[in-house]
Amino acid sequence: MLKKTRASLRWRLALIIFLCLLIPGSAIVGLAYIAVHNLTSRHAIEVVGTSAQNRYEHLSGLLEQNQNRINIALSELDQRCSALTKKRPCLEAGLTSLIHREHAEAALLFAPDLPAVQVGELRSSGHADIQFSADQLAYFLPREPGRIPSFLMKAVAPNSQMKLLVSYSSSTLQFIFVKPKELGISGETFLADAKGFFITSARYKSLQGHGVEPISTNPMQRCLSEDSGESLDLDYRDVPIIHGFRYVKEIGGGCIMAHVDQTEAFLPAQALSGIAFLMLILLSALGAIFAVALSNKIAKPIENITRNIANFNLDSDNAHQVMPMADPTYREIEQLAETFDEMASKLGSAVRDKDALLNALNLHAIVSVSDRDGNILDVNEAFCKRSGYSRSELLGKNHRIVSSRTQDREFWAEMWRTISSGKPWRGELCNRAKDGTIYWVDTFIAPFTNDKGDIEKYISIRVDITVSKNNALAMQASNKITSVALEEMRIAEERLAFAFDGSGDGVWDWDLQTNKVLMSKRWKSMLGFEEHEIGSELTEW
Repeated sequence: MLKKTRASLRWRLALIIFLCLLIPGSAIVGLAYIAVHNLTSRHAIEVVGTSAQNRYEHLSGLLEQNQNRINIALSELDQRCSALTKKRPCLEAGLTSLIHREHAEAALLFAPDLPAVQVGELRSSGHADIQFSADQLAYFLPREPGRIPSFLMKAVAPNSQMKLLVSYSSSTLQFIFVKPKELGISGETFLADAKGFFITSARYKSLQGHGVEPISTNPMQRCLSEDSGESLDLDYRDVPIIHGFRYVKEIGGGCIMAHVDQTEAFLPAQALSGIAFLMLILLSALGAIFAVALSNKIAKPIENITRNIANFNLDSDNAHQVMPMADPTYREIEQLAETFDEMASKLGSAVRDKDALLNALNLHAIVSVSDRDGNILDVNEAFCKRSGYSRSELLGKNHRIVSSRTQDREFWAEMWRTISSGKPWRGELCNRAKDGTIYWVDTFIAPFTNDKGDIEKYISIRVDITVSKNNALAMQASNKITSVALEEMRIAEERLAFAFDGSGDGVWDWDLQTNKVLMSKRWKSMLGFEEHEIGSELTEW
């Protein structure tokens, strides 16, 4: 049993130490992983957002530069050709030169006093009705199946009211959206118009019907909501992505999007999770080893003390027993051993004193232990010897077995009221032995209570006072006889005093019980005798 207790102590102590190391260690590793994971995630999201922002700024700058150039070109045409009689050849030549410089598809000029001048091929008619908003720099023409989208840019000469439209292929913008190195293998950027059609090429455009169908996924809807930002969502391939979006008001509504697959973006964070898991396993292993070693070091001196305490015999001479020795590394345990040593010495002395007291008490007192109802739980040899009952005859019986019924009910009721209230009681009891003899005991009854204050048992200590009690009763009887005799003598003296002193006549008195005759002095003198010559015997007559 002691070995199991020691093993249990070691493992419990090791478990406590292990948990004390593992819980904070795991919390630190977990918090570090969460912090690094969040940092990595934020960095990936920032990279995607920065990529989208850079392309938006590049596109805006490119359109502004184009706008400035065609504005300048229109002003130069207006100045150079306005004074000529034949303006049209001059304007056509200027537009042709502009198309070559701008790498444009076509140009269309509207002048107040001339028909529209066109150079190059425009894909659709009705260009004069195209309306540009205040912030709009480019207008994308309706899509044509199988053709690269085109967009128009407009310039207006304020003095002559001349208006210039230049058509560009969207392929001139493709270089802005080439494969971004910062977005890794799966990353891409593209431009979409206000209806959700791809303007620039995309790697997985075939999934959307070769670009002939608008994209209606959540990222695109968010991208076209005149807002900018970054979020996590599913793209047009239903693949989880991080996407950054920027609304482009310069093209009259559209957006630039940059995105990367979450699997690739969060790969460093996933690697961190593996590292964190390995660190946790390593921490657990080291913690377990350290906990077992430390628990053994701590438990060993405690086990030594426990073993010595278990083997310590209070009945033997403490001076010859080996006291617990503790590892001096643990001063507290050493102090515990020293305290146990001192306590054992005092306890052994107290036990010897207790044994001596009990031996003396058992030799000279009648002792019994009873429950709260008065039923006998234990008796000493003196009780059995004085009552005449054996131990087996007394155990379990009520104390009424030795009652002589000499004391009345009020006597016993008063005794029970006292001890049941938790107070000790002392008095003289008249008991009857098994052979019927009466004996008297001077009795002290002490109630014993538990932690709740309830009485558990009574201990009775009695001293046999039969001899002294009988002597007292005999003396009381003798005193009673003496008192009767004295009372009779007093009565006789009163009678004599009455007889002798009541009159001057001769008086005599004959006591029939004692057969004595008392005569007054006058009576003796009447008979001719002196007082001392006649006694009180009847024969004196």
